[in-house]
Amino acid sequence: METWTRQTKGLSAATETALAELAGVLRTQALTSRHRRALVLAGSPGWTWFAAVAAIPGGSGDRTVWLSERKRPGQCLPLSAGHKLLGSELDVLVYDCHSGFDPDGFGAALGALCGGGLLLLLTPDLERWPNLPDPQATRVAVHPFSGTQVKGRFLRRFAGVLTRSESITLVSESGPIPWPGSAPSEPVAAATGVASPSAACRTPDQVRALRAIL
Repeated sequence: METWTRQTKGLSAATETALAELAGVLRTQALTSRHRRALVLAGSPGWTWFAAVAAIPGGSGDRTVWLSERKRPGQCLPLSAGHKLLGSELDVLVYDCHSGFDPDGFGAALGALCGGGLLLLLTPDLERWPNLPDPQATRVAVHPFSGTQVKGRFLRRFAGVLTRSESITLVSESGPIPWPGSAPSEPVAAATGVASPSAACRTPDQVRALRAIL
């Protein structure tokens, strides 16, 4: 197993600080609204890996799991272990798409991410991703086709969703680091530290439905 440190090799000090601040704002927004936030880090394998390290504060006490085929000490599981996360609760989930993309396992792993949690998705350049070989393609190939014959249509659509979605924060290795603005100012219950349930509702119908469910 390769030696692991929190050294963010290849990142400037300014980039490391900006990524940490960006992730901190997203996490604050998530905790305040009890929603989940997604941060996509798109670029080369090495850059995305160290960018994710910079974005996760060391010793924060968060329940963090990495899903990747790349070896890393600590709580790092192979992509195939995504289903095993069902029933658990995570604060931070790091999914390494450079190891391939398993839609089923990804969906199962997301189910373990709590409200207030943060997803870090490490991807190749989104324009190039659909045309790159996918290590997970062999698993989804249907006989008599091989993994190399699986086309990237799903990844093309998925990359398009990641690019266009206003609810996803995208950081590209070749671009500037965006700033999502200050954390939302929804009222927070002093006793629990959790936002008022109705504060996140957009319409009166949603408020009534939420009250009925509760």
